[in-house]
Amino acid sequence: YGAKSSPKTVGRFGLTQNVFVSWVHGLTIESENGPETTIVQAADPDKDVFHVWGAYVTISGFTIKRVTGTLENGILIHGNYNIIANNVVSSNYSGVFSMGDNNTIQDNNIFSNKYEGLLIQSSDNTIVGNIADGIFIRADRNFVEVNTVNGTISLVSDNNTIASNTINDGGIYLIFGTSNTITSNSVNNGGITLSLANNNVLTGNSANDGRISITSDSNYNTINNNTINSMTISSSSNNQIASNTVWYSIHISGTEKSHFDNLIDTTNTVNGKPVYCYFDESNKVLEGLDTAHLTMAYCSDFKVINSNISNGNGVHLYSSDNNIFSGNDISSNNMDGINLYNSHGNKISQNNLSNNINGINLYNSRSNDISNNNLSFNEDASIWLCSSDCNNITNNTVSKNEDGIRLSSYSDDNIITGNNILSNNHIGLYL
Repeated sequence: YGAKSSPKTVGRFGLTQNVFVSWVHGLTIESENGPETTIVQAADPDKDVFHVWGAYVTISGFTIKRVTGTLENGILIHGNYNIIANNVVSSNYSGVFSMGDNNTIQDNNIFSNKYEGLLIQSSDNTIVGNIADGIFIRADRNFVEVNTVNGTISLVSDNNTIASNTINDGGIYLIFGTSNTITSNSVNNGGITLSLANNNVLTGNSANDGRISITSDSNYNTINNNTINSMTISSSSNNQIASNTVWYSIHISGTEKSHFDNLIDTTNTVNGKPVYCYFDESNKVLEGLDTAHLTMAYCSDFKVINSNISNGNGVHLYSSDNNIFSGNDISSNNMDGINLYNSHGNKISQNNLSNNINGINLYNSRSNDISNNNLSFNEDASIWLCSSDCNNITNNTVSKNEDGIRLSSYSDDNIITGNNILSNNHIGLYL
C-alpha cells in the first residue's frame, strides 16, 4: 500500500494490516474495486486500523474492521485537511475518530462499532452524507449535514451546525453547548434535548413522535418553526419559542419564579389551536378562547370565562392566586383539565370538565373554591387534592369518573358539601 511516500496508492485486494500514514502531504489511498472486495482488517486488534498523521490525505473505498482494543478506532485522524470518503467502517471499538481540524468525513457507512460511529474532538470539520450508528461532537465549529444516524447526535461544544440529518431511534442531545444551530433535522422515534445549553437556535426540525426538552438552566435559546409531538420547558428561562406545531402537549415547570419567564406566544399551536402562556401578569379578562393549552404562572386576578380549552393538555396554574374560571368547557385533554400548583384563592365554578385525566388537580394549594361544576368521564378522579388544605368543594356534579373526589397526602380542613357524587367506577369519596 506504500503509505509513506507514493502520492497515490491503489488497493485491489484485501489486507490484514495496521496502516500508519506518517507525515506525508497529499497522499491518496483508494480502492480500485470498492469496499465490497477491498477489506483492510487489523493485524493487531489493539491498534487503529488506519492512523493518519499527515495532511491532505484521502482514504477512500475500503471496508475497515476488527479493532477490538479499548479506545482504538477503525480510522484515527491526527492530521488536518484530510478526506475520509466512501468507506465501510464496522466491528471496531470506535468507527472514525477525528482529533485534527478541517477534515472531511463523507459518504461512509459506519456501523456496528462498540462505542461511537463518529467521534469528533477537533474543530472545523465537515461531516456529510454518512450513515452512522452515532455522532459525538466534543469540539467547536463543526458542520454536520445530511447524515443518517441510527442512534444519537450528541454535542458538548459550541458554534456547531447540525442540519438536514435523519436521526432514527435516538435524537439530538446538546449539553453545555452555546451558539449551536440545529436546523431542518428529522428525528424518528426520539427527540431533541437541551441541558445547560444557552443561546442556541432550533428551527425547522421535526420529531412527530418525540419531543423538544429544554432543561436544567438552558437559557436564551430560540426555538421556532419545529414540528413535534410535545415540548417540555423545565427550570429554564428567557427562551423565545414561536411558530412551533405541537401535536400533544406543552409542559412548563420550575422551582423558582424565573424558570417561568419564557416568551411563548400564540403562534405556537397544540393540536392545531393557539397556545396561551402568561407570566407575572394581573387583571386580565380572557373570554371566548378556543385553545388546547393555557398556562398562568405567577398571575393574579384573571377572569377566564366562556372559553373552550379542549383536546390538548388543559389549564396549568403555577403560583397563581385569586383567579376566576367560569362557564368554560375544559374537556378531552390528555392531562388534567385544570392543574393548580401552589395556587391559592382561585374560584372555579360552572365549568364542564369531562374526559380528562383528572378533572381538577390541586397540589399544595389552599383556599380555592370549586363549585357548581360538571365533572364526568375523567380517567382518574374528578377532583384530586394532594397536600392541599382549606379548600371549599360544593354543589358539583361528579359522575362516571374512575374516582369521584380524592384527598391524599395530608390534605386537611377542606369543606366538601352538597355535591352529587354518583356512578363512579371505583370510589365516590376517597379520604
